[in-house]
Amino acid sequence: GYIFKNKITLNSNLIEINHIGTLMHELSHYFLGHTSETDTTSRTLKEQEAETCTYLICQILGIKRHSEFYLKCWDIEDKIIKLHLRELMKQLIKS
Repeated sequence: GYIFKNKITLNSNLIEINHIGTLMHELSHYFLGHTSETDTTSRTLKEQEAETCTYLICQILGIKRHSEFYLKCWDIEDKIIKLHLRELMKQLIKS
């Protein structure tokens, strides 16, 4: 899936539970400000932030999400994730 401006497109080949995770991921991009034209965050960091939020949301909803595989595709290390988790939580609480 992907988000462009305020429109989210999902892969029609996914099963419903994967649509929910993908939707959460794309909404995370939106709420974290990644779709803003002035956002200068690197693509890797955007994906890390969005997927970390997605994982947390899915945990709250009781949805199994294999975020570690997605994050490994972006070559994101565990220590970087831990550094940004606190900031992400602050942003989620504001939303």
